[in-house]
Amino acid sequence: MEVRHFRFSRFLTLLLLISVFQTREVCSITITPATGQLLESNRTQTFILSAESFDPNLGVTFTLNSFSPNFALVSAGITVTSNTLILGPYDYETFIANGVATVIGVIVNAVSTAGDTELSAFAFTLTNVNEFPPVVNPEYFFQLIENAPTGTLGIINATDRDGDLLQCSIDPTAQTSLGVFISNIFSFATKSCEILVSGGDLIDFEADQFLNFTVVVTDVTSEPQSAETLVSVQIIDSNDNPPEFLNNDVVTRISQNIGIGNLILTALAQDVDSGDRGRFEFYLGLQTSTTTTPEVTVEGSTQYDIDADRGNLTAKLDPYTPGTYELSICARDFGTPSETACALYTIIIEPANNDPPSFELRQGGIIVLVPELTEETVYTSVPVFIIQVIDADDGTTGQVEVTADFYSFNSNFRLLDTSTLQNQQTPYNIEVYLDSPIDRESLTIDLIPFTLYGIDRGFIPLERTYEYNISILDFNDFPPVFEDTPYMAMVSESAPIGYIFFSANTSDVDIGVNAEHEFYTNSTDPEFDVHVNGSVYLAIDIERANNPTYEIFIFATDSVFTVFVKFVITVIESNEFDPIFTTDNATSFTLQEDYPLSLIVTLNISDLDFGLSGQFDVSVSNPLFEIVPDNGNREAYLEVSLVTPFDYETSIQETLTITATDRGNPQRTGIITFIIDLTDVNEFSPSFQNTPFVFTALAHYAIGTFLGTVSAIDNDGTTDREDINYTVVNIPSEFAYSITDAAIQLVTDTTFDSSTSNENFTFTVTAEDNDPVSPRNTTVTVEIRLQNDENNHGPVFGLSFYSGSIAEDASDGTVIINISATDEDFALNEIAGTISKFELTGDPEVFSYFRTVLYPLDGDVSRGAIVLNGSIDYETVDSVTFSITAVDTSPNNLTPRRSSPVLVSIIVENVNDNPPVFIGEPYITTIEENTANGTEFLEIEATDADFNNIDDSFRPNFSISTHPPVPFQVDSVSGLLSVAGELDREQNTQFQFFIFAFDGLHNVSTNVTVFLSDANDNAPIFNVTVPFVLYVFEEQSFGYEITTITATDIDGLPLNNEIRFRFVPAGNAEFLLVEPTGELKGLRELDRDTGDTIFNLTILAEDDGSPRQSTTIDLQIIVLDINDNSPVFLDSSPTAEVSENATFNITVLTLEADDDDIGENARLDFSIVDQGAVGGLEPFRVRTFENFAEIFLNDSSAIDYETQTAYIVRLAVRDGGSIPLMNTIDIRINVLDVDDNDPTFPQPLYTATISETAPINFFVLSVLAEDPDSVTNFAHQLQGNTTNAFFYINATTGDIFLQRPLNHENAHTHYLIVETFNLDSPAVITDSTNVTIYVSDENDLAPFFLAISNENLDEGSYLDELIVTLTLVDLDVNHMAHYVEFTLLTESERFYITQDIDPANSSISFANLFLTGDVDFESQPLIAVTIRALDDNTTSAQSAIATVFIYLNNLDDEPPVFDQELYEATVNEGSLAATIVTAVHADDPDVGVILNYGLFQRIFPINAAPFEINSQSGVIQVFDDGSVPIPDFEAIKYYTLEIIAVDGGGNNDTTIVNITVLDVNDNTPEFENTSYVGSVSEGALVGTSILTLQATDLDETSNADIFYIIVSGIDNEHFKIIAATGEVFVEMELDRETRPEYNLVIGAVDQGYPPNTGLTYLTITIEDVNDNKPNFTRSTFNGQVFENEANYSVFIPFSSTSNLLYITATDDDIDVNAQIEYEIISSSEFRIRTELINGAYVGIIETLVELDREVQDRYVLTLRAIDGGGLTSATLPQVVIDVLDRDDSIPEFDEIEYFVDLTENGFSEEYLITVSATELDSAANNTNIKFRISSVFKVEVNTFTNIDATPENLFRINDTTGEVFTNSDQFDREQFVEYVVTLETTSRDN
Repeated sequence: MEVRHFRFSRFLTLLLLISVFQTREVCSITITPATGQLLESNRTQTFILSAESFDPNLGVTFTLNSFSPNFALVSAGITVTSNTLILGPYDYETFIANGVATVIGVIVNAVSTAGDTELSAFAFTLTNVNEFPPVVNPEYFFQLIENAPTGTLGIINATDRDGDLLQCSIDPTAQTSLGVFISNIFSFATKSCEILVSGGDLIDFEADQFLNFTVVVTDVTSEPQSAETLVSVQIIDSNDNPPEFLNNDVVTRISQNIGIGNLILTALAQDVDSGDRGRFEFYLGLQTSTTTTPEVTVEGSTQYDIDADRGNLTAKLDPYTPGTYELSICARDFGTPSETACALYTIIIEPANNDPPSFELRQGGIIVLVPELTEETVYTSVPVFIIQVIDADDGTTGQVEVTADFYSFNSNFRLLDTSTLQNQQTPYNIEVYLDSPIDRESLTIDLIPFTLYGIDRGFIPLERTYEYNISILDFNDFPPVFEDTPYMAMVSESAPIGYIFFSANTSDVDIGVNAEHEFYTNSTDPEFDVHVNGSVYLAIDIERANNPTYEIFIFATDSVFTVFVKFVITVIESNEFDPIFTTDNATSFTLQEDYPLSLIVTLNISDLDFGLSGQFDVSVSNPLFEIVPDNGNREAYLEVSLVTPFDYETSIQETLTITATDRGNPQRTGIITFIIDLTDVNEFSPSFQNTPFVFTALAHYAIGTFLGTVSAIDNDGTTDREDINYTVVNIPSEFAYSITDAAIQLVTDTTFDSSTSNENFTFTVTAEDNDPVSPRNTTVTVEIRLQNDENNHGPVFGLSFYSGSIAEDASDGTVIINISATDEDFALNEIAGTISKFELTGDPEVFSYFRTVLYPLDGDVSRGAIVLNGSIDYETVDSVTFSITAVDTSPNNLTPRRSSPVLVSIIVENVNDNPPVFIGEPYITTIEENTANGTEFLEIEATDADFNNIDDSFRPNFSISTHPPVPFQVDSVSGLLSVAGELDREQNTQFQFFIFAFDGLHNVSTNVTVFLSDANDNAPIFNVTVPFVLYVFEEQSFGYEITTITATDIDGLPLNNEIRFRFVPAGNAEFLLVEPTGELKGLRELDRDTGDTIFNLTILAEDDGSPRQSTTIDLQIIVLDINDNSPVFLDSSPTAEVSENATFNITVLTLEADDDDIGENARLDFSIVDQGAVGGLEPFRVRTFENFAEIFLNDSSAIDYETQTAYIVRLAVRDGGSIPLMNTIDIRINVLDVDDNDPTFPQPLYTATISETAPINFFVLSVLAEDPDSVTNFAHQLQGNTTNAFFYINATTGDIFLQRPLNHENAHTHYLIVETFNLDSPAVITDSTNVTIYVSDENDLAPFFLAISNENLDEGSYLDELIVTLTLVDLDVNHMAHYVEFTLLTESERFYITQDIDPANSSISFANLFLTGDVDFESQPLIAVTIRALDDNTTSAQSAIATVFIYLNNLDDEPPVFDQELYEATVNEGSLAATIVTAVHADDPDVGVILNYGLFQRIFPINAAPFEINSQSGVIQVFDDGSVPIPDFEAIKYYTLEIIAVDGGGNNDTTIVNITVLDVNDNTPEFENTSYVGSVSEGALVGTSILTLQATDLDETSNADIFYIIVSGIDNEHFKIIAATGEVFVEMELDRETRPEYNLVIGAVDQGYPPNTGLTYLTITIEDVNDNKPNFTRSTFNGQVFENEANYSVFIPFSSTSNLLYITATDDDIDVNAQIEYEIISSSEFRIRTELINGAYVGIIETLVELDREVQDRYVLTLRAIDGGGLTSATLPQVVIDVLDRDDSIPEFDEIEYFVDLTENGFSEEYLITVSATELDSAANNTNIKFRISSVFKVEVNTFTNIDATPENLFRINDTTGEVFTNSDQFDREQFVEYVVTLETTSRDN
């Protein structure tokens, strides 16, 4: 078919064609041949001849005759030379086959331009050439049985198109796997391709299952050509191999009770034939007993069962008879005829091992579970305990090997055992010895664990493990230790006998009985005793007066060690008696109320107790009285005085209660009460009430006008006011009086007028009582002020300006501001000076909101209030300023009233009284499914009349309905809706929910509808199970098919569910994945052995949707193994050793092999091919264990070092493949020599000498036997008399060591016999020798002291006083027993020793202890003298130690001593009596001495110190008996006393006490004012001073030093006060916007103790500065505006034009500083205007010009805000304005021209092209584009003329998609070569 080109264009094309015509002439022709021969091998364009001609005009045209189709002419020029070329080759063979002559003719025609014609001809002969090689099939397949006879295999068929003769040959290099050349097996007949079998006996199926070789076929020509073919010959197996045993001559050992059915051995065999010929079965032959005489032979099947397939031999009897048996096992294959082989197996049946070893522990002949061992003791000659071992089995089965593990104590213990391997049917003992002591105290555990391991030597060894613990017993090696010393206690003298008041406590590192202590005392005081448990108790009654202090010694003993401690006991008084009062006064009496301040009663008090219990304090209950003294000791005389006068008028009776409380424990109390009745006296004068008396008379008063009352009272109890007499003196005539109701009534007695001037009148009034004895009177002055009542002054308000606030929800009558006013007229004229009303003035609207209230007159102040009149609305009026006028009163309505105004400002406080209102309802929008979380898509707006930008308390907060839950969320402040969950249109196409707006009180809602648009959101799903695993065999050829991957996509659109597959990542060298079909194929051969084992691929399935969705799946391809690897030994040169006396079945060598194949192909089987043994013996066999070959000794008699020292064993390994592969290796096994000569001793007697003190394990001598063999295999042991228990011998070296301590006194010589024996089993004694050991004497016995007694001694001085004589005994008789050296280990300064020897017995020595020096009971009541005795002067000396306890008797011989020479003390001034000042203390070294303290003298001031001392306690306290004033800092600042202490022996000591009087802080600082006010600018710098406060303190010194502090106040850290000056200044930056006012409490603190603080109040007001820049409420504002609109306001997104975009900013300043103006930085399209809306300054953006969205669809403006103080906003937010589209654009084609090719004679509805157009409007307005064909022109092929055509007859276009199709199949390029199609596009909306 012909291809034509045509194009679609918007433009027309004009073509112009111009034609030129020619004239006619004459021509001639000449032909010249290039060659006379034509070869069939000539190819296209081969030159064969030429033709020439001349035309005088233009030229000649040559043509070939139609009989010459395979030739062509080429012409050029006026004189034309035409080369004749052959276009297609001639085939000689075709001519011959068709019987056609091989002569070819060529006829050439020449035609001139005038039409003249000439013709010429030429003939060629076609020549044959060898152009074709032989043709043969690429592969031939034949079958041939192995060992085939001579004959024909088959024929190779080949042909040759040239007809040449052919001959065949075999590749001369081809070989079999055994190295035989194929040409020796096959050949070809002469001049034939028939294959002949000439060497069939060289074919072996077991070596080659296929023979592959190449045959070459060659034609017989001068230039021969050849072809090759592959010949494959399959070898057919024959049954020519019998089964072969791989492990014959095996020796196996089993137990006689192995159990029926259990495996004995596995016979291994193989048959290298294939099929049934290589398959065989096992069966049993005969069994012969080789251990019985004669031998017994039975059928093996009566004894055993064998698995015919696997060769597993199992037990058939239970039990078997022990012995050695030879069993024949045979294998028979299934070939025809069958082949059989047998092998001999040796089975040794061992006696049964029924019993495991068992243990018993024995200690002292008794079975124990936990042995006990005393610490720090070394046992050498006696074992610690014995392990008894027993095994009930016989023979070697009963032999036991025992080991023990003492863990971390292995170095302390050892086992001694010489019978381990003996037959143990009877028990035997293993002795456990302790080599080193164990210190229990250093152990962290109570028991030492150890484990015994016992294993017998049975064929199947039985093992037993026991775990034990050794208990370490305590050794008493630590003394008791007293705890919580020193010991002191107090006991009451009233405690009963037997009363336990203290318990001694001791500890001991030892445990058990060694830690059990007994207590006792050696005290000579019978009052106290000690129980054995350490409890100290009272033995007899005690009195503190007899002895206040006791010292005793408490002893503690643990039976070995004794320790003691001193115990001091203090006897305390008991409180037994109440204080008792006695008096001579009556307890009830009468006194006048004017009784003088003096003594009233006297009384005595006594307390029979002693000490503190006898001391008492006295108090009175009535403050009118005082008692002196207020304390005492045992008895006192008391005086009670009146210190405050009686008052009959207050109380007519007084009660005096006196209480005495002693100081004992518990305290006791005595009480006495006196009743005193009082009589009245005239002590008060009459007293005038309501003074001063000042009355006012106004000028307009009439006669008789009442002015006031003058009256008096009398406070005496028996005189009332009716008895008062009044006397008036000098009353002015203008006034008069009268006396009524005991009072004087004053009235005017004349008239006055307005001209009367102000004047004051005075007179006196006297009041006198009626007392008959001594009357009392009082006089008072009365003043009357005459005043003119003119109204001369206007009111004055209390403040110059009033301000307040009122909440808009306040109720009617709520007080807003309290007001007050005064009038100067009030002082002269109460009427004229009184406010009559407060009036509102100003805006009449104010009157509707407020009214005033006037309160009653408060003194001269008129007070009132501004109150709410009805209600007020913040949204209507937020603040009001008006005036209030105060109007006074006209006294007589003649004088005009006066008034004064004041300005009032009231702020209305906003409250939440309006609900939010939604803007822009209804809310309906559409978003795409799967929109990301957080995407904002709609703004909800609501307004609230209560909300403004200054106070956002009532800002509406948005929330979203939760029932049902929706995947959206709303910003609570901005109202922006955003996605908050998964959007899936397949589940929900739309959501409807509510949005709530809540302003804190009102909650309103609106409905929101959200539609979801669809998206390609479903990925393909693979149709496979997971995990996805495929298996392929290795070594498959290229292109092999594996599987086809499929997947499904649940999306419905065609593009969304069309799936393609590919690898991720792309490209794979091993596999091919066809994209559209999912076919999976192999790209190369895989080799599992080189790493191609597992391929992990990831396959991606992807749809064609937008965006594309995809899914991946992990595919694992596992490569399966084929048997292509031979086994390989891992050790390339293995060697082994075997002893010449090695026993049967012993393992000689284990060798590992490996096969890179897996599974059955890697299962290995080993066999011995050759052993290299002399005489053809087979001493070795092999067992297979997986990949290991175990070579073991099969015939021990064949191993003889003297006969053969080494063997070369060839080992074969074969794998388990269907065609098994094999490998071999040579192993060298060396034979080891053994010892076969008996050992002997070189001498018959050995001697040695050893000291009796030699340590355990001391080496004595060596006795070593000799053996001529190179291998010494013998040992030594001791035998002979029982003394050998003292020694042991090293069995190997013959070294003899000491095992137990020696004693020369018991045995001087030890005789031993040493034997040697071979270590063979059983051991045989081969020789013995004698050993004599001499023990030398040593000093090995320690001396010891005989009984030691304790001594008593008076304290004092001594000179050479013999205290005690000690006796020492040393039982060593042959050593230096006469030598003794005594040494004092303690007390060597005061004591010394002399020594003597008993003349009758030199083993006894005496030590005489003498004292020279002082001994003092007080410093050391008990003296312990320790004496050591040595019996030698060398390092080996033995010693003994003795301690003598010397108890000292106490004597009173020491004076008391104060613990300080000078005491310093202080006392506060004003301290009361009995205040303790300090205490002195003296110690007397003598025990039990009672000291008495006294005031020796008052040094300063002399005899004027108000102090006393307690004679027993030494406590100094304040004493006040009235004779000396109590301490007063201002009078006396210090005192000096001398104190004396005296003991019972008259010894004394004195000390000085200085007492300093301390000042007391008793005044509080005071500020000048109770409160202060200050102010400071919020811009004030840190350190700016505000004001200074001052306070004073009446105290002196530090008590008057004042510092200032800020006590409290919110945020008080913003201010600081200078502590020294009181100056208050700024400490931190201030911010009025944070806090406009601070209220602080300031303290003035003195530095006394405790400090006193005075307070004042400080209020600091913060003044505003313009320090806050405007802050935009958002960093970005979003708005929308339609294009083509001018002066159009920007509105918020997702809303209509009625919801304008408000630009908002805030300013934390106030007043003018908070006024905000908005500006746009550089914009010619927009402007912004500022409006005040709901109290907030907002910016509204408007367009200046019409916008064109197609030119610019978004504008970003930058704003700034400027406040009234000139500050510009810190941030410059952006306003993003989206221009909304209007459908105002015409669509345009995306290309100017389109070109497309059309094939003529095609078919109708053929797709040609898709055109597209774009409209500049938004996507929403860009979906209505339509296409149409407006015209079609056809272009003729020759004229290129455009011919108008009917469009619909030729083409059609999809008006929506722009796809162009043919509408006809009648397109002919020979008529019309091109079509010009004109297209139009329109918008449906235009």
